[in-house]
Amino acid sequence: MSRKMSPPQVISWALLISLPVNLVASYFSFNAAYWNADPFIWTCFIYLGLFPMYLGFFFWYGGLAIGGIARVSQVQLIQPFCTLIAASLILEDRLTLMNMVFAFLVVSTVVLSKKMLVKRH
Repeated sequence: MSRKMSPPQVISWALLISLPVNLVASYFSFNAAYWNADPFIWTCFIYLGLFPMYLGFFFWYGGLAIGGIARVSQVQLIQPFCTLIAASLILEDRLTLMNMVFAFLVVSTVVLSKKMLVKRH
């Protein structure tokens, strides 16, 4: 869809189509105590919903349309490991050997797949 529609249209239509399912799920999982949340928490909730989650998709889908889905989507495979490294540096979280092994395997797979060309017909 990102090649035929603009990024804002793609994410907006996806959210609109999924709205009925989300409303039903929200209805059954809603707790009345949520209304008592601090205004700062509601502000953070709205900010996270609008900016990184909604507007961020505009840039993501734009990148997919420009670079191709098969190529650009592989960047997402590396993001969790960037998060692990950032948590280690900023929060002094401990990286385990298992973290490093899986990071190496995933990055190796991405690098190998970048070297293998896929011909389009």
